[in-house]
Amino acid sequence: MSERRFFDNLFGLYLEPEKSFGELLPPARFWLPLALLVGLNLSFTAVWMWKVDPLEFFKAEMEWSGQADRVPPEQREAMFAAQARMFPILAWVGGLVGAPLFVLLSAAVYSLMFRFFLGGEIPFRRTLTVVGWSNAALAVVSQPLVLTVMALKGDWNINPGRALQANLAVALDRETAPRALFALLDSMDLFSLFAMYLMYVGFRVGTGMKPGAVAAGVVGPWAVYVVAKMGLAALGM
Repeated sequence: MSERRFFDNLFGLYLEPEKSFGELLPPARFWLPLALLVGLNLSFTAVWMWKVDPLEFFKAEMEWSGQADRVPPEQREAMFAAQARMFPILAWVGGLVGAPLFVLLSAAVYSLMFRFFLGGEIPFRRTLTVVGWSNAALAVVSQPLVLTVMALKGDWNINPGRALQANLAVALDRETAPRALFALLDSMDLFSLFAMYLMYVGFRVGTGMKPGAVAAGVVGPWAVYVVAKMGLAALGM
């Protein structure tokens, strides 16, 4: 695939996703979006690591999750310091291998869903292609936005996953809202919905199945994840 064709297909996912997937799926070059994802993640990590204070980041995370209250006060500073020392290693390793592992595991789940539960005919390479390109298209938009929001707020120590707050949970007070409800609304963010929409289009093109079956195949695993997240939140985990 030429460089120009690569970017035509990438940006076509925002305007004409069905047409773009129609061109991307026959060759099923899943390594291209994976390479883009790794590049974006490493670039994001480089900028974030330059700005973030690891010690303050872990303090904020532990306080936000409520885990700090479970640690004796005299042990907290030592625990925060130990986590801060590991932070650069975890950040760079996550940036390098996080996206490929996520895409591979997600593709395995969707392959199981479509081929064994819904009877669809789609090779695993095409499943990887759909999941990879959908997440790459999402990352191209979301990662620059996250860096922009953090820069505008002047706060690089917040969790990047919560920087945009593009979900329904923004209307709730996390301290007083029921934990399960907060977890449910926190999962309903615009970016997750956008990624699922792209995967819906990609799997519809790749399988030729009816729209309702494709929607069930895409939403089903996400719904299981959300229910599990709600259950863990209700248990205080």
